[in-house]
Amino acid sequence: MAITAILVGILLPVFAKARESAKRVVCLNNLKQIGMAIGMKMMDGGAFYSDVYYGNIIRESTGEYVGIGRFHTHLKSIEMFGCPSSNYAKPEQVKKADEKDGIVESAYVYRPEIENSGGIVAVIMDFNIAAGEKYNHRGIFVNILFSDGHTKGYPDANRTMTLSDDLASEYERVFLLADKK
Repeated sequence: MAITAILVGILLPVFAKARESAKRVVCLNNLKQIGMAIGMKMMDGGAFYSDVYYGNIIRESTGEYVGIGRFHTHLKSIEMFGCPSSNYAKPEQVKKADEKDGIVESAYVYRPEIENSGGIVAVIMDFNIAAGEKYNHRGIFVNILFSDGHTKGYPDANRTMTLSDDLASEYERVFLLADKK
């Protein structure tokens, strides 16, 4: 009995860590798929970015898809806008919200003004905001899609890439930090 308890004590944290790693991979894949949909649209019809910023909102209360939400028809499922490690926008939560009237939130936030920026910059990343206690990966890890199409995850134990509030200046601060990764 004691050996079983010891084994359980050893293995449970290992399994939890493996489960979170798998969720991070799914999240990275979601970002990659969204990025590919955006890239194909840009190749077909030119630019899509606008001055209007929607944060992590992919559908307004009017039912209009906005921001990166406009690409939902180019994705396998609306669930790709969810992160399996999110405490507010898991894939199944995004799907359920999309089946109802009202605003639909994504687990990701995008940068609307990248067309004339030089070099490789962060385009979409995990939406972690302290003010609403909305986190993906418990707020200590951030997945990012860059303008050249690659994705990468970064530890963020100090939550430097977590938004403190929903102000444009805060989004700019976080994306500028992500650019340096």
